Amino acid sequence: MYTSLMFSANSMAGSVSQPFTLTVTQLPAASIASTAGTLQTATVNTAFGTQLQATVLDANGTPVSGATVTFAAPSAGPSGTFVGGGVTDMETTNGQGVATAQVFTANGIAGYYAVTASVSGVSAPAIFGWYNLPAGTNSVAAWGNNAFANWATDTLKTAQHLFR
Repeated sequence: MYTSLMFSANSMAGSVSQPFTLTVTQLPAASIASTAGTLQTATVNTAFGTQLQATVLDANGTPVSGATVTFAAPSAGPSGTFVGGGVTDMETTNGQGVATAQVFTANGIAGYYAVTASVSGVSAPAIFGWYNLPAGTNSVAAWGNNAFANWATDTLKTAQHLFR
């Protein structure tokens, strides 16, 4: 909720103005979307290059500031950890409705997985598809571009199906 300072308005020079207070109430979150950091790869036990970002909007498409976003990675299998060693990270959206997760480091298990970002009041999370490359494989080209494209498509389809 935002409350303005006293504001006076009138239609004629020299007329008497009537002060009033204008209060604007922020609508609750209605959607969350992945806006940075999806479809990445990192070699096992190394940090991903781009931090996750999720954008939260209200029903009118206006950014929601001050919302708590929970980023969550799988607790077993191919996954990783945020700074501090956990598989979850809670961040607050800024004035543009964007929450940025802490740096995420791949664990020692190669494979693909989805990391999610969720916010209270929104049933479908934002989905980030990631792949931990095997040791000694430092690029998608070494792994195979077609394999990466298939993985990205399959991961996102599976994750979207699970959360619908």
